Amino acid sequence: MLAPAVGIIQGFSNNMLNSINNKEMTTMTEQREIVRGKRSSVLHQMQLLGVDTADWDKVDALCRDRRIAGKRFCELDCDELDALLKKLRAIRRKQNTLKNK
Repeated sequence: MLAPAVGIIQGFSNNMLNSINNKEMTTMTEQREIVRGKRSSVLHQMQLLGVDTADWDKVDALCRDRRIAGKRFCELDCDELDALLKKLRAIRRKQNTLKNK
């Protein structure tokens, strides 16, 4: 008599675990895509500044400067990537202003 009840409970709990895992996977995938997009934007701004983004040592050297980010590129989180993007755009604006004078 317990066997059907155990089967029902296991089926319910497995479905619940699967839905939680699917939700977590979706969230993780979305977060990964957001970080990927921000990294791409930062690398593009670096290219516009003349940094060879194919050379990770050069990318890391720029990022490690305490005035820029203070850590390696791969260690930056979303907020730090946003801050870095803002700084790089400001640097480009400043360079363009100086060129136009």
